Amino acid sequence: MLVSIREKNFAEKAAEHLRRGNPIVFPTETVYGIGASLQREENLKRIIEIKGREEKKPIAIMVESLNVIKKYFELSKEEYKIAKKFLPGPLTLLLKRKKKVPKWFYPDFSRLGVRIPRSEPALEILKVYGDILAVTSANKSGKEEAKSFEEALSHFGKYPDVLIVDGGKVEEGRPSTVAEIDNGVIRVLREGKISLKMIEEAMNEK
Repeated sequence: MLVSIREKNFAEKAAEHLRRGNPIVFPTETVYGIGASLQREENLKRIIEIKGREEKKPIAIMVESLNVIKKYFELSKEEYKIAKKFLPGPLTLLLKRKKKVPKWFYPDFSRLGVRIPRSEPALEILKVYGDILAVTSANKSGKEEAKSFEEALSHFGKYPDVLIVDGGKVEEGRPSTVAEIDNGVIRVLREGKISLKMIEEAMNEK
């Protein structure tokens, strides 16, 4: 199934597809992502299945705003400062979950990755859908992340339950930086456009 961001109601179509429990593939500013609703555990299992992803490897959560992050996650002063500086943008922060995150969603992890995309199509889908999404890069496990509609289609076009949102080529073409701040100490688990130095400088800003 296909829809283009040039269609006025693309976000409504994507949101309805998510509400039915089906996965969507859509552009962000980093790479294409594949996302699922957290309403039911089987929705998450489906994207793990079609990616061929290791089940125990946690998937990040994507949200539309800092207010939504505060609803689902704890934020220290340092974490809030970094989130305020770099989000929306290509940064995934590992944050302490609140009870509002479903218990079945990686119950062994007290911290989960969360990010706000800068991509307008991604934000529009999140706003219309109205809740958080589980989102990982749109690729088969071990393969390159999709950076264009054509690449996304080559990975997931054969699955009739997957809606692919055509947004052309993405802006940056590499995954987000993944970082954790623990007692004021920053750890970068995966470096993207936002470097450890940039986060450290932001932490020291007054």
